[in-house]
Order: sequence, then C-alpha cells, then structure tokens
Amino acid sequence: MGLVDGFVIDGVMSARSAIQPLELAYFFDTYESGAQIIFSQRGSKAAVVALAPGDLVEEKPGADPYQLVRTQDTELPQVARVGFVDADQHYLNSAAESRRLAGRSARVASANLPLITTATTAQAIADTMLQDAWASRTHASFRLPQRLLALEPSDIVDLALPNHNMELRITSLTDGLGRATQAMSIQRSVYDTVAAPPRPQVVVGQAAFGAPAAVFMDLPLLRGDEVPTAPRFAATQSPWPGGVAVYRATDGIDFVLNTSATSQATMGVTTAPLAAGPVSRWDKANTLTVKLFSGQLGTQSQIAVLAGANVAALQTAPGVFEVLQFVNATLVAPQTYQLGPLLRGQAGTEQAMAASLPVGATFVLIDGSVTFVDETAGQLNLPQPWRYGPANRPIGNQAYQTQTLTFTGIGTRPLSPVQISGTRSNCDLTINWIRRTRIGGDSWDQIEVPLAEASEAYQVDILSPSGSVLRTLNVTSPSAVYPAGLQTADFGAPQRAIGVNVYQISQSFGRGTPRAATV
Repeated sequence: MGLVDGFVIDGVMSARSAIQPLELAYFFDTYESGAQIIFSQRGSKAAVVALAPGDLVEEKPGADPYQLVRTQDTELPQVARVGFVDADQHYLNSAAESRRLAGRSARVASANLPLITTATTAQAIADTMLQDAWASRTHASFRLPQRLLALEPSDIVDLALPNHNMELRITSLTDGLGRATQAMSIQRSVYDTVAAPPRPQVVVGQAAFGAPAAVFMDLPLLRGDEVPTAPRFAATQSPWPGGVAVYRATDGIDFVLNTSATSQATMGVTTAPLAAGPVSRWDKANTLTVKLFSGQLGTQSQIAVLAGANVAALQTAPGVFEVLQFVNATLVAPQTYQLGPLLRGQAGTEQAMAASLPVGATFVLIDGSVTFVDETAGQLNLPQPWRYGPANRPIGNQAYQTQTLTFTGIGTRPLSPVQISGTRSNCDLTINWIRRTRIGGDSWDQIEVPLAEASEAYQVDILSPSGSVLRTLNVTSPSAVYPAGLQTADFGAPQRAIGVNVYQISQSFGRGTPRAATV
C-alpha cells in the first residue's frame, strides 16, 4: 500500500476517524467480512465475476437491469491538492498539487492529510487522487442474484455493456429482494505505485524564504513611556514567514533570542529626492514620495497628527533617522504614496534632516508592528553582533543576516534648546534660551516642562568666524554670561555678533543635540 513515515493524531477520535485519512492517501477500502475487518488495496484484484445483463435481477419487467450515471466534466476536479507535513523540510506544513492540462472544470479537490511524509510521496498521492476522481466518474446501480452472495465491497465485476465491457468496483451491498449493489468504474492501473517525477529540492531560506528586509532604529522617545535605551526593529518579507526573530551575541559568539517581530511592518523607500524643510511648523513646500514593500498608508486630520498619528522614521544616513509626520497619504501608483503636509524633525531629530535626501532612503511607519529590542544602559556604545531571519527557520539557516551594530541610546539624549537670544550690559553678553524636555512636555497646563534629567546643566560653545570652538561656558540654568573680558581674550575686542552652540547635558548621555544661533 505504501510507507507511512509519520501520522498525526491530535485528539480523541474513533479508529474509523483515524483510518479514513489513510484510506484517502493510500487508496484502500475497509470493510467487514465475517468476523474480520478487511483492508483491500484498490486495483490489486482482478475481476471476480463477469456479468451480462441477463445475470442481473430486473426490478421492473422490461426495464434495464442496471443504471449508469456519468459525472459531467465540469463537476470533476481540475486540480488535486494535498496538504502534508514535510519530513525533509524540518516538519513544516507543505502541499503538493496535481493538475490536468485539458478540461473545462474549475473545481479543486483538497485534502489536508495528517501525514508526515516526503514531497515525492505527497506528489504521487495527489497525482493518483486526481486520476482516481476521473477514472471513477461512472456510477452504477443494479441488483445481483442471491447466488452471488460471495461478492463483497471492493470486489471488481466485469459488466458487459452493448458496445464494451466495464470493470466496476463494488462500494456497497444491501441484501433484500436481490442484492442492491452500488459500484463505480475503475481503472486498476491508476493505483500502480509510480514515483512522482524528480523535482529540485526546496532549499529552506532561499526558495521557500529569502532574507527579510529589516532595519534597526535608534530613535528618540516618541510617547515618553518607552524604555529610553531600547532601539526599535522593523521587518517585512514576502511571503511573510509569520515573524522575524532577532538574536544577539553579547559575547560575540553565542547568539541568544532577543525579540521577534510578529507583524509585518509598513516599510518602503523614497522614490524622489526630499529637500530640507522647516521645523516646528507645517512643511507645505515639500512632498515625500515613498513606495512600500508592504502595508498601506492612510490620511489623518491635522488634529490627529498633532496628537501623534502618522509617525514615520526616514533614514537619512547609516544609523541616523529623521522622525516626521504627515497628514495626507495619496496613492499615485501601485504601492506608491505622496505624503504631505509634513511635520519635520520631530522629537528632537531636526539635526538628522538631510539637506537633500536622495532616492532609495528607508521609510518605516512607526506603529504597533515595530517592536523594541532589549538593550540595557550597560550595553550601549558597545559593538554587538545581531542576527535576524525568518522565525520559522533555525538561526543557522542561510536566510539569516548578521550585522554588527552600536547603539547610543538616542532615547536618553536631551533635546536641543530653543529661542536663543542675547542681551548686552556694559559689553557683557547674556545668552538666554528655553529648554525642552524628552518626557511629559505636552500638557498646556504646566508652568514649566519636567526636567527629565538627574540635574540641570548646559554647555555653550563660543564659535570663531570659521566655526571652531574658542571657549565653552558651563552653567546650570538656561542663561550664560559671556563677559567683555573673555570676549577681548577670545576675539581681541567685544563683538557685535557671536556664533554659539547651546547643549543641554545629561549625566548618562552627555551632550544633547546642539542648537546653533548668532547672538
């Protein structure tokens, strides 16, 4: 009958329910004969008896002693598909398919078999299943005389028809006034064990699943409740393998599972250059055009965007991302959107904005499909190997990619101050600014935003006309005095205008993002 490599019984069931999938896969009949259960391989028997119409019992005088019903072509399957567990491919669910090259039918015969077997065996089952459906398309009913009591289900009889003989496999017998018999046409050669034609083996991770498109993003805090040291990870792949696993080797050798992206991210690339734009107000001059690998984008109201909707990360350099938001998402081509108006340099990423971003920059929508990587403060600023690939493949599979990355914990970086101004008194220059906060700065009711740092500290770089640093002033409040004497020491005389860079200082991160001004 065939070799069963493995058989899955995943619940409480009767013996009959367990055996039926095997009957379907290996084409044998099960019936009771006397006190025994008989398993009979189809096609293994020759015709037991030859029958002529005169040997059959007439139900009505003058009526045909038999009835034949032939199934129409359109009711027969054009395709047979068999689901199975592939013993050669890490016991993954797979499928084999057989298709008729001629015919008008659009029907598909499907069987999800709880078998652990090989693709070759499954292909042979699918081929036989399709041929069996067409070979048994003629159904016969007739009554046998009592002298043929020895006939049993699965026996084959040779019925003489006016123009030819037809072999029929008995499927049921009911004793009464004559033995009411149901039978189906059969071609015994269909069940010959013939190996399926050789096919190239599917290499896991190449033909089945290639390498996913993925990106690690060291981003600032966007909601304020994220772990500030945790980078984000986004991935997409077609077909989606159900998840992308991320491993890290803290010792550089042994990779340990760190996280998994269980949802496919909305990712793509830019298809047109993007110029720099204004920050802290709507950029209505520029339009961002992206083509997505996966997912889709939608339009939101300006109020919703100001409340945090439609946030995206745009890679402007290796490891550097501008965070922006958009209102309208207009589909202009398949999977291609034009986005605008824009809010640029969000969450303190104004320094990441490129003067002219070229085509092909990575775009990621920041939503629930983007996961966080587990990274502690002690692991920041250390190069570490990372490995990621389809979660349904082992880490040694060639679909996995390896990257050595160093994260700095952008979520702990102070934002740049704003509204830098200067006032003079007796040639002393007082430089003032307003600080921003990484956490909890959205409420309109608070008098001052939270500090979000262990202590308040700033550094002011005094710049030469060429941009070099002449002096650094260290202060603990949003104001610094640059005395006339120091101006004379640095420039030879007090200056009418001086270029400065102002930084807020974090004990954990160090200098935050600078704000440049001329005061």
